[in-house]
Parts: sequence; C-alpha cells; structure tokens
Amino acid sequence: MPNIPQRRKLTEALKTLLITETGKPVGVATAPLDINGVQEELPYIVIYPLDGGGFSGPAWCGPNADAAFEYQIDSYGKRYDQAEWLSDLVRVTVIDRDDSGELVNQLTYDEHAVMDQESLGPPGKLDEVGQVWSAKESYLISVTSQT
Repeated sequence: MPNIPQRRKLTEALKTLLITETGKPVGVATAPLDINGVQEELPYIVIYPLDGGGFSGPAWCGPNADAAFEYQIDSYGKRYDQAEWLSDLVRVTVIDRDDSGELVNQLTYDEHAVMDQESLGPPGKLDEVGQVWSAKESYLISVTSQT
C-alpha cells in the first residue's frame, strides 16, 4: 500500500457512504447511471473532486503522509424542497457528530485513517436550471496514511 493517501479510493468511500446513508444514487463528476447506462431519476447526488487541499506530514519521514481533499457535493431534485432536503441529508451524513464530538459516519478506506470531515462554508444556495433544482456544498476531508 502506498504511504501517500489516494483521492480515488477516498472518493469511492465517500460515494459508498452517501449511497448507504441517503439511499439515493450518487455519481462522480456526472449524473449517476443505472446498470443499463441510463441516467438515474431525480433526486440524486453528484460528487465533484476539486482542486485544493494539499499534502503535509513529518518533514523527514513522510512529508506527504497526510492529505486534505476538497469535494463539492451537489444535491439535485425535481423541486426546491427535494434538493434542499437531500442537501441537508448529505450534510448530516458527512459532518454530523455525536455528543462526544466523534463523527457519526467516519469515512474509512484501506489502511488510511480519516482525521476530519468538515464543511467549507454555510449551506449553498438553491439554483434552478430548467426543471431541475440543485444545492451545492463544499467539504474538506483530511486523511493520514499513518494509522
């Protein structure tokens, strides 16, 4: 296993978490498709891996052992309330914490440890394009290969 956290594997873990917790289809950088290659019906979620974040770690033994990856997660619906409901559900899934401060849905993948999952700002505004409503939010997920 590489000592440098891999975003592709984290993206797949995030996609799996969102599918499991929301029960809705999830695509990466495009609308989700069913097993026949047909676009899923609304509502659905799209994850966009973004530029940003970065690498860090112990200077001499692992300067790239830790990483922070930025994601935009868009929630789409037929109505504004559907998009907003799904956006709320995504937010709870990604960043909700229990009474002790621990993440309720801690992401995991391979032997890497997810150190934090956080929002990069307030809930995004609702947009309507044609007959589709959307809400966009950005998140930062920090990972270390040092388990």
